[in-house]
Amino acid sequence: MRCDRCSFLVLAACHVVSASQRFRRAPDLWAETAVDPALTQELQLTRTAGDAWYTVPLRIGGNTSRVIVDTASPWLWSYSGNDKTTDDGEEPEKFSISYLSADLGGNVVSETVALHADGSPGKGRCKAGKATHGDTFWLKQYKKTGVQGVLGLACGTADSGAGAEAAKGLQTGLACASSALDNAGGGGGSSKFTLRLTPEGGTLSFGATPMDLLRGLVRMPPAMRCGNWRAPLRVRLGSKDFGFADATLDSAAPGIIGLSERVASLAEGLGAQIDVREGKMVFVMPCSRASQLPAVELRLGDRREAVVLLSGDQLLVPDDDAPKDKQGKQCRLIFMGWDSPQWLLGMPFFHAVRGVVFDPSSQSVSIAPF
Repeated sequence: MRCDRCSFLVLAACHVVSASQRFRRAPDLWAETAVDPALTQELQLTRTAGDAWYTVPLRIGGNTSRVIVDTASPWLWSYSGNDKTTDDGEEPEKFSISYLSADLGGNVVSETVALHADGSPGKGRCKAGKATHGDTFWLKQYKKTGVQGVLGLACGTADSGAGAEAAKGLQTGLACASSALDNAGGGGGSSKFTLRLTPEGGTLSFGATPMDLLRGLVRMPPAMRCGNWRAPLRVRLGSKDFGFADATLDSAAPGIIGLSERVASLAEGLGAQIDVREGKMVFVMPCSRASQLPAVELRLGDRREAVVLLSGDQLLVPDDDAPKDKQGKQCRLIFMGWDSPQWLLGMPFFHAVRGVVFDPSSQSVSIAPF
């Protein structure tokens, strides 16, 4: 029905709809998150050497452990120096997980956990893992970077497969964080968190979304189940499209991974050469070409998209494993290939946005692009 042929009431309704349409085109300001910033607990992150993980010091069982912040792992665990039985002499409950292709096992223990290394803002209790044995991978990481464990912040265990059964005695890292916040605030601790990463460091905050991220924040469709954090993604280079698929957001991954044939085609479009090293494709070019590279577009979302641009400087990292006979400083693309059709967005993605909000209650993420 046309508005010029309807009654005054219908005409008024038409104006309301028009205003609503204009509001939907406005920046997405989340009114429900615009609450007292004091309700947010912020932790400072440090970037390590070696694999350059982002770590946070947690007070776990009375000891400070520097643990990796990992949005693609659900568990909280730290190292232990022994494999003793419980106080009543019974054999402790065991857990076993696989992480970064490394096997790890130990005891399930009830630990006090504080989000800050100094014990503030309080501490709750949760069933965490004390790692007592594993392969040489973790020993190398400890010696090289000082990493003492992992704070897993995945939405849940739905994507853990057989690992969820092997580690069923453990609470998730989000549950442990919520327990610590509950203790600090007398209840109502939030497991909603925001992650902001830079090449130098970053912040992890629980509770209300930081006010400076609200403008332009784009909410992704909710996931079907609470496992890995996901978002629909389309990758573009100029007018060429490199596929539409789900993407997993992984704060502990060093690069961006996609289906091998798509990534190889993208690398060709950027003018990179392919090296095969230990059965894996590496895409290389002189570092001096960074300023000449076109930007790669990451378009995340469904009806409303968050457009994230990766510039030339963000697309290349030093190729420390380049052959000695290469002339000039060599770099490699941040992209890697695998057999899965889905994408995995690691640290380079987090560097290219203002922040990402993770909400377990809605099983969704929201992205704040620049």
